[in-house]
Amino acid sequence: MILFVTVLIAMHFLLLWKLNEGVRNVIKSTQGNTFPTIYKPKDFTIIIPIRNEKHNLNLLIQSLRNQRLEDYSSKIIFVNDHSNDGSLSNLQSLIEDNFPFETSILSLLEHEGSGKKNALLKANNEATSEFIIQIDADTILTENWLNSIMHNVQLDTDLLVLPVSIEGSAQWFEKLEFSALQFVTFGMAGNGFPILCNGANLVYRNCHWITSFGAIRNGDSGDDIFLLQDFMQKNRNIKYAYSRNLFAKTHGAKHLTDFMHQRLRWAGKNKNVSIPKYKSVMIYLGILQFMPLIICVFNLSIGLVFLVFKIVLDYYFIKTYRLHNEEKTSFSLFALSALLMPIYLSTLIVGPTLINPKWKGRKVNV
Repeated sequence: MILFVTVLIAMHFLLLWKLNEGVRNVIKSTQGNTFPTIYKPKDFTIIIPIRNEKHNLNLLIQSLRNQRLEDYSSKIIFVNDHSNDGSLSNLQSLIEDNFPFETSILSLLEHEGSGKKNALLKANNEATSEFIIQIDADTILTENWLNSIMHNVQLDTDLLVLPVSIEGSAQWFEKLEFSALQFVTFGMAGNGFPILCNGANLVYRNCHWITSFGAIRNGDSGDDIFLLQDFMQKNRNIKYAYSRNLFAKTHGAKHLTDFMHQRLRWAGKNKNVSIPKYKSVMIYLGILQFMPLIICVFNLSIGLVFLVFKIVLDYYFIKTYRLHNEEKTSFSLFALSALLMPIYLSTLIVGPTLINPKWKGRKVNV
């Protein structure tokens, strides 16, 4: 048993170290604002779907107003997905005075359906630019976000995956869990195995997205990961970029129930993901969360020792990752999250078969 646990700890350390090196590889490959680029797109469109985002739009619009704009053609398309909280009127008032972007506001009609995917389709069909930048309506952007993106879009870029973080008053558990997902996202990509992306901060060629819509349209969730999957199957050129300026910061879930419904949507789509190494990595990381309990059944002392070593290793590497975005990590909260993780994962495993998750007041199909 001691030998088994020792080998397991060594394997886990090597995996975390390799993921950390992958993140460093992506950071090294990301161009800074002071470096010349080989290619810049002549124009681009920012697409922002909106569904009941009245209270988030103020910060988003202000961060867009604060962008340091270089000499290129830019446009923003907002798509209203049947909002019923006054989002549309609030948006119109926010952009009416000297907004620095050419702007269109579209609304999904009844015959066009509902949901983020249909909103994106309507906007992509309207856009005429070569590249699309896709963000969520609850994000906050740094003033160099747009310029940093332009410096990282190259002639051969088909999809550019960018970092996302959770800020504000969101649940501490959500922040740590999301940081771990981003660590895996960029760690795997930096080692040549892209398995994840986040639709809150993406860049892609418009024509390729439209041809991939048939592969991502089923279900209400997963516009990002199924896009990544289809691009990989079609051998599109997928790149990852990571710097402090490139982050899109989102508020996260306001309540625990909202957080769990979101994660249940994410878990429900896993059955349709066939990205190489995706399931093997997720299964390994999932089993590892239960391993201390399994070992404790056979030997309590060794199981507790393994748990301590695992928490310390995970904390060190997640803390290192979060420091790239100047995020502090409490060891006590991290340790508590590690103890809660088996309960959380058990809920995600069983939940999709018992609960039809909701999003913005709607029941969704995963």
